[in-house]
Amino acid sequence: MRVTNQWAYHSRLYQAANFVSQYPGLELVQLNSFGCGLDAITTDQVSEILADKADVYTMLKIDEVSNLGAAKIRLRSLKAAVEERERNTKKRAQQEPTEIAKSAQIETAQSADVQSQNTQSFRRTGSMAPTPGRQAMLDAVMRTSKNAQKNAKNTKHARKQTATMSNYANRVPFGKNMRDYTIVAPQMSPIHFSLVEAAICGSGYKFEILKHASKTDVETGLKYVNNDACYPAIMTVGQLVEAIKSGRYDADHTALAITQTGGMCRATNYFGLIRKALIDAGYPQIPVLAISTQGLVDNPGFTPTLPMLHRAAKALIIGDLLMKCLYRVRPYEQVPGSANALYERWDAIVRETLLNHGNSATAKKYYGKSHWTYSKLVAKIVEAFDALPLRDVPRKVRVGVVGEILVKYQPDANNHVVDVIESQDCEAVVPGIMEFMTTRPYINDWNAHNLGMGRSKLMYGAFKAGLNAYMAPVRKAIASSHGKFEQDLPMEKLVEKASTVTSIGVQAGEGWLLTGEIIELIESGCPNVICAQPFACLPNHVTGRGMFGKIRRLYPQANIVSIDYDPGASEANQLNRIKLMIAAAKKAARSSEMPESASSEEIAA
Repeated sequence: MRVTNQWAYHSRLYQAANFVSQYPGLELVQLNSFGCGLDAITTDQVSEILADKADVYTMLKIDEVSNLGAAKIRLRSLKAAVEERERNTKKRAQQEPTEIAKSAQIETAQSADVQSQNTQSFRRTGSMAPTPGRQAMLDAVMRTSKNAQKNAKNTKHARKQTATMSNYANRVPFGKNMRDYTIVAPQMSPIHFSLVEAAICGSGYKFEILKHASKTDVETGLKYVNNDACYPAIMTVGQLVEAIKSGRYDADHTALAITQTGGMCRATNYFGLIRKALIDAGYPQIPVLAISTQGLVDNPGFTPTLPMLHRAAKALIIGDLLMKCLYRVRPYEQVPGSANALYERWDAIVRETLLNHGNSATAKKYYGKSHWTYSKLVAKIVEAFDALPLRDVPRKVRVGVVGEILVKYQPDANNHVVDVIESQDCEAVVPGIMEFMTTRPYINDWNAHNLGMGRSKLMYGAFKAGLNAYMAPVRKAIASSHGKFEQDLPMEKLVEKASTVTSIGVQAGEGWLLTGEIIELIESGCPNVICAQPFACLPNHVTGRGMFGKIRRLYPQANIVSIDYDPGASEANQLNRIKLMIAAAKKAARSSEMPESASSEEIAA
């Protein structure tokens, strides 16, 4: 199969499709729920299993609408296709009695074998399409090569389906002889991934992060990805495929990189989506590097060494620090653009230190010192942002941003939500990415205690100790700002806060962490929260929007709004909902500043 087989029910679904594909007398109708993003993975795979043997695939979307007219039409179409196939079979039997007779003898023998041994198939890979219309559908599901299409025009009958599941399932590994390849990865968080790029390049790889995701990228994603897939999948695949199609990279010396979560999220299947998109776009030779702690895909030519992991950890932690400092001071800067200029300077310094073993020409230019240790680097970042001249104005209304990891950090995916917040004279607060990256030890603890399963406690204990060692200099540097920059809750406290509202067993997607981040923001004086989530991302709808009711009961001051992001979502509607939430936040802030003796008329005004 092309996909990663993640779910037990879907394992049975694939097996059923394989069984049906072998028998001419059986048809398959798959029902799925409207908006169920998991079905974007399974419907593609089921259709490929059936198309592999030129079988008919019928899928019905079921929702609360009581009108079953559309479902009846689809079932009638299936019946008509079956009847047309039978008529064509009879017609060919009359035209070529000898050949058909031989074929019938073979099928009779096969039928006997199936009944006795259940090992032989009626249909075989590459079977002839039953009708011209069905051939067009097969071509849409399983792409045929240009040469096969040219050769098919010269054949007497409808051309055979030459594409097979093996074409999609074929994986081109990133080999040891590909060290000179350019590895291209999609953008997820500009602040963090600028540093991650330098961290990986420091290990000798030609690694590039795509800077932006344009509307053209999204349109390309819609072309090559099932449109029921989540917005991050469409944007990620679209970025990568469009980068190749644009001609900016040599397709014969380029590899694509993606991370695999390995959990219940559809992101685990991004690898399969990218492989299918590359084959459909005509670039089957491009290897896809899937980076995950589970090692789901073999990449012989890419080895995450300890020095690389060390640099990557520093890149993500410093990225969180830069984001925290930048968003804290930018709304109050005396000189417009000074905060961004300071960020760009430190972005260059950190990139250079990651690339050059702690040395930075930019640091030498501005601060007279070229070599920086990790501890000194984070301390100097806080010191520089703390010294930036700010206006002497009261603290502005703070608005937090949580949600699915890509739409939370990728400005092109969330329509620049941080800029929108700041344009409304507010301060944006975005929790760090390291919280998401370090949930596994705490999930392991819950699984071991409640499910009797989990990995080595010793290994995860060492992981926690190492993380605390990385974070200690950052906490010390933030403490030196005397409250200007706030400390993040330790993960142990965040787990404790989240468990007051939901279970730590809720682990799909961002899981319990999303709930914990909302509570952390509220308790730190930021009750106004935007929950950014892709349309049809069921885990985030459960752990995000689904928790709002209980959170509001526990924290009456909570002012939370969920914003869906999708290729077809209205940007105006998103903006209006954010502005309405911010208006309520400002009104609540004014009310809290009024003396207790203020009249109701004054508060209303």
